[in-house]
Amino acid sequence: MTKNPDDDSICSRTERLINEFEQTHDPDSTVIGRQFAQLQQKMMEAKEKFPSNEGAKPLNRLKNRYKDVLPYDTHRVILEQQDNNSDYINASFIEDFSGNRRYIAAQGPIDQSISDFLRMIWEFQITSVICTANEIEAGRLKFRRYWPDE
Repeated sequence: MTKNPDDDSICSRTERLINEFEQTHDPDSTVIGRQFAQLQQKMMEAKEKFPSNEGAKPLNRLKNRYKDVLPYDTHRVILEQQDNNSDYINASFIEDFSGNRRYIAAQGPIDQSISDFLRMIWEFQITSVICTANEIEAGRLKFRRYWPDE
């Protein structure tokens, strides 16, 4: 009986795949540590390349649910300036494959941003709003309700 020359390579490739899977799913693995460090490095590079200065301004900070989740200045939704209201909302344009701004991704509104959220819907003539979170999660209110009760 002759041995198939591909058997060894299939076995060794399978073994390498299993080892890699185990290492990437082991919380004590150095592979996960390296990947996490790489992710942090990429995030720092993105912050340099795509600043979020508007969201970090003192006037706008209260409108952000999280201090580290801010829209890039280049992609942020800019509202019409009104009285002493800023033009800021924590929302970003999402482009299609052709580079056209087709969608808006926004944080769920909080008390300090509910009027801006509704103003954005009006100003940009938004016809559909899709919420991907529960209003209450783990017993905590995640965002301010922006739809009628009935």
